[in-house]
Amino acid sequence: MKHNLVPTLLFACILVVGGCGANYRLLSSRVLTETEILREQSEMTGLKSPVADSLYEVGNRLLNEGKYKDGGRVMEFACARYRLLLVENELEESHTLLRDLREELKNTRDRLTTYEKVLTQIEASEDL
Repeated sequence: MKHNLVPTLLFACILVVGGCGANYRLLSSRVLTETEILREQSEMTGLKSPVADSLYEVGNRLLNEGKYKDGGRVMEFACARYRLLLVENELEESHTLLRDLREELKNTRDRLTTYEKVLTQIEASEDL
């Protein structure tokens, strides 16, 4: 019995191509969810990124049109921009905190120096 491979290969190709389309849809929905979460976090902290917002709108429009591959890619860029916006804000807050801590350390060292001088004077007056 001779088996014809053409129908089997054709069926396998259809499954592979169909599977890729489903994966784009799944991946784009994951990216959309992540982007929406990051967008909300940005808005809650009062941060704005017109570039990320416009990328989000374009990506959302493409996804609604069923262009999952292109929409997912654009949404990835929007997601990265929102992530960058939040990280830059956190970095700025960390720099501010570091600057404040350094100032506090300087003031503490100045007080310590003053206390050491007073202690030295007290010890010197007790020796007399």
